Amino acid sequence: MAPGHPVPAEAADESAASFGALLRTHRDTARLTQSELAARAGLGVRTVRDLEHGRAARPQRTTVELLATALGLVGEALAEFHAAARGQAHPAPPPPGPRSTCPRRRSCTAGPTRSTRWWRTWPPSPG
Repeated sequence: MAPGHPVPAEAADESAASFGALLRTHRDTARLTQSELAARAGLGVRTVRDLEHGRAARPQRTTVELLATALGLVGEALAEFHAAARGQAHPAPPPPGPRSTCPRRRSCTAGPTRSTRWWRTWPPSPG
């Protein structure tokens, strides 16, 4: 949703639940209790508990960063964690690469087209 537009309640509940489930999965993988994770991240136990149970719909960016650092997340796991915190199903796609200088309607590797073949026959042969 665009900034300033309310998020439907069911969408907020789903995103909070999916982030909470992902947080719990990473915490379990790291073999940490809620209080151990909270201590590592410098957060309150209640914050971790509320996030895992989906009571906090949108965690603050700094909270997400602290949790990711405490869990040691990197690469794909970190991208997935951030996307879940934003309420997205998957990480945001990478920005587009440099634009091609090719015309839009044909590929640069397509070779000469009917309209550009004339230069091969110019000037016309005598005869």
